[in-house]
Amino acid sequence: MIRLLVVAGVVLGALSGMAASSVAQSDDLPIVVIDVRNPMDQRLMDFIVETISTTDAHLFVLRVDSPGISSGDSGSMYRAVSEASAPVVVWVGDRPAVAFGGAASLLNVADIGAAAPGTWIGYIQPTVVTGGADTVPYRPSHDPGG
Repeated sequence: MIRLLVVAGVVLGALSGMAASSVAQSDDLPIVVIDVRNPMDQRLMDFIVETISTTDAHLFVLRVDSPGISSGDSGSMYRAVSEASAPVVVWVGDRPAVAFGGAASLLNVADIGAAAPGTWIGYIQPTVVTGGADTVPYRPSHDPGG
């Protein structure tokens, strides 16, 4: 937990200019940490969308330890992360956390992606384990093809 707070503090300091330019925010807004654990289903993705869309924050941190998405439509979650009113950090940790499939794709749409030592970030397709191969979302600045 202390590592997470240190990481969040460093990231908040580094992004203070970016956050101030994107939205006029108050100094007393929280850093919101969302735990993304176990296989992700539609309920968890809806929770992430609702939290990011309706909460005023300086920073959102998605703390990921997930083998991927087991069911559901991930598009709205990726849009919410990429269009959030505050910077979004996806952090894979604590050791021995994993991020595969749709959980690993969150790193592509976040403002900052990070991982603790000893974690595994693996394949990103298929994004939904039980479904067909979805296209992998990318922020324009992260798109390896452009």
